[in-house]
Amino acid sequence: MRILGLDPGGSTGFAYGDPGRAPKSGTIRLDAGMSNGRRFCLLEGRIRHLIAAFEIDECYIEAPFIQTDKTKFDIKVVRLGYGYQAAILMACDKEGIGPERVFLVEPGTWRRHILGVSRAPKGTKGDTREWLKREAIKECDKRGWRISSQDEAEACLIFEYGCSCSVPESTINRLPLFGMAEL
Repeated sequence: MRILGLDPGGSTGFAYGDPGRAPKSGTIRLDAGMSNGRRFCLLEGRIRHLIAAFEIDECYIEAPFIQTDKTKFDIKVVRLGYGYQAAILMACDKEGIGPERVFLVEPGTWRRHILGVSRAPKGTKGDTREWLKREAIKECDKRGWRISSQDEAEACLIFEYGCSCSVPESTINRLPLFGMAEL
């Protein structure tokens, strides 16, 4: 079974592979100067290519984050988030991955499972979202996974979450022996 983990956005991180093995990963960069429609079409096409080329069986997608703080809420961000999600869902459907094998994962759910926290600790200085992304990079480093961006790191951990859901026994020994003691 081959799993694809996705962190959708203007830079969509992806990670795919077989449970129990290190993922292969990368980033799909979408030009902010493009129309939303063009970005969504481009993302759909690139995801379709990944699914077909690497024979993906299941897809785990980070669900869009909806800002509940009225002072930070931006409807344009919400529209983009759901547009990216729709493009990915269309790609999965067109490539034969039915809804029973496509999973939307809340950010706090996979973070709690993999990082042990769903949000930055109280009192974290600066951007708490950036803190979470740095933690994702640290976790990938612990596992020996070479990544080149925050989005790619989060996609790798969403992939790992998917592996633990689909094939639980595949993730028991993912860390180096001494890293296991930290769990």
